[in-house]
Amino acid sequence: MEVRFWGWVFVITTAVILVFFKEEDPSSQQQQQQQQQQQQQQQQRQQQQRQPGEEGPREEEGSCEPKGALESYCLLWKLLQLLLSPVVLSVSFCFICLLIFI
Repeated sequence: MEVRFWGWVFVITTAVILVFFKEEDPSSQQQQQQQQQQQQQQQQRQQQQRQPGEEGPREEEGSCEPKGALESYCLLWKLLQLLLSPVVLSVSFCFICLLIFI
């Protein structure tokens, strides 16, 4: 019973925070331009340091980090669905087996 109570407290607190506290967008145009310039400089340095037959590390095109609270919770929900489904099945199986012997 206490777990349910604390679960609802968590959900309500998260909803209140989501409603009243807006996330600031840290990516302004100046910051983006500075980051792009830094990335270009790093790429140029890496290309200069590489030898002709050597391959450099592959860079990922996108970022895996979620940008907002909603995307974070969607990602968390997907992870829980992937990870908990085998656990739920095995716990359910054990519980049913336990009920047989009662």
